[in-house]
Amino acid sequence: MLRHQILVGTLFVLIVAFCYFFYQQYLNPERLVATTTTTEAEVGPVLSEAALAGKDLFQTNCAACHARDMKTKLTGPALGGVTERWQDYPRTDLYGFVRNSQQMIESGQERAKAIWQEFQPVVMTPHPHLSDADIENIIVYIEETAGKTVYEGLSSL
Repeated sequence: MLRHQILVGTLFVLIVAFCYFFYQQYLNPERLVATTTTTEAEVGPVLSEAALAGKDLFQTNCAACHARDMKTKLTGPALGGVTERWQDYPRTDLYGFVRNSQQMIESGQERAKAIWQEFQPVVMTPHPHLSDADIENIIVYIEETAGKTVYEGLSSL
């Protein structure tokens, strides 16, 4: 009989505690909602549509040799600021360099020769399959992420 009374008493206390908890939540529902704030620095920069397309192309074609922070030299040069370094040359020269750097070097293109002087004997992998639009999207990705908290930009190509 005593066990039965203890069991009933315990259940009664649990039911009252349960009801009290839910009554408190009814009075103050915000306590149940988890709130988080995320900054751009935590998730990276917000990218344009062209840069998102360029990001996929960069990861597939470029990231093995070029640093994702866009400022560190790896096997290949850092890519941040690439448009500034190529601004004195036709954009088609940059496209040609991405597609076949050795051909551009052999043709005597000045910027291509300067990069070769710094990075020889490493030969950039040719990317003849990339269209002008593909290369432009990669450039947009590089320029939008260079200098940001997650991806920073600097030197060479």
